[in-house]
Amino acid sequence: MALRPFFVLMLAMASHPASRADDLKIGELSAVGHRHEIVLNLTEGLRGGTGEVTYEIYRGTRPHFAIDPAHPYAMVREFPFVDRIRQSSGTMFYYKVVGRDGAGHRVPALPFGTTSRPVDAITDPLVAAASLATDEFNIVNIGDSITQGVIIGEAKAPPVALAQELAARTGALVHFENKGISGRTTLDWRPGTPLYQTAIDGARALQKANP
Repeated sequence: MALRPFFVLMLAMASHPASRADDLKIGELSAVGHRHEIVLNLTEGLRGGTGEVTYEIYRGTRPHFAIDPAHPYAMVREFPFVDRIRQSSGTMFYYKVVGRDGAGHRVPALPFGTTSRPVDAITDPLVAAASLATDEFNIVNIGDSITQGVIIGEAKAPPVALAQELAARTGALVHFENKGISGRTTLDWRPGTPLYQTAIDGARALQKANP
């Protein structure tokens, strides 16, 4: 499917972001659905007692599927893990990850640098779920200081909220560029101006990175 970049002129605050249905995070494990793959990432890590940790990945299509220790879906030493899926668009995939140390013992889910082990979290597998994204958007945001996020910071700027809201409402994968510049007005972004070319270059870069 060819992606058509489009532009958004933002001169007002966007709505608050909502959670994505295909970006469910539980514990330290996260799963994000793309058009043809699901990416698992371990944001904190599992700490073991003996030797290097091996991660056993199990996959199912039900929330409470049983794992078979003799037949893991995959075994990895590090994350992210990319699960490439040819079809099954719309199917929710559930993942469970178990870490084992060099002696084969399950290891607890603990943030790096933590020394104490919570008794109720030692053997539970980490869980996450995601489905393939059915649509994909490239968005170039142009505007003034509000768009840029001068006061609240770029991480909380309206383009970020817009991408999160669009993803939450449609289940799509959203790529965006924040080209907002403080002090600029609508006239500065007219065709033929240097800033117009900046927006075009941003759109082309997005399309090249996400064909």
